[in-house]
Amino acid sequence: MTANNKEFISHPLIKDDSIVRREYQETIFISCLSHNCLVVIPTGLGKTIVALMLAVHRLTEYPESKVIFLAPTKPLVNQHFESF
Repeated sequence: MTANNKEFISHPLIKDDSIVRREYQETIFISCLSHNCLVVIPTGLGKTIVALMLAVHRLTEYPESKVIFLAPTKPLVNQHFESF
C-alpha cells in the first residue's frame, strides 16, 4: 500500500506503481483466463488493464510467446507503452 491507500499491481513486466489494483478487473481477468471473453465496460474502467494483465500472464506462463497489443489512437498506444 502507498501513503494514499492505493494498492498497485506488482509484477516484473509491469512498471512499479503504474496500475492500481481493482477487484472487478481481477474478477474479469480470472474469468478471461478460462473462457474467450469480450470485455464490455464503460470508458475509463479498465479494459486496457484487463488486457495488460492477460498479456503479462501469457508472457509469464509461456516466456517464448509474443503478444501484439494494438490500439486505435496514439494516446492509447502511449498509455500501453508507459505500462510495460
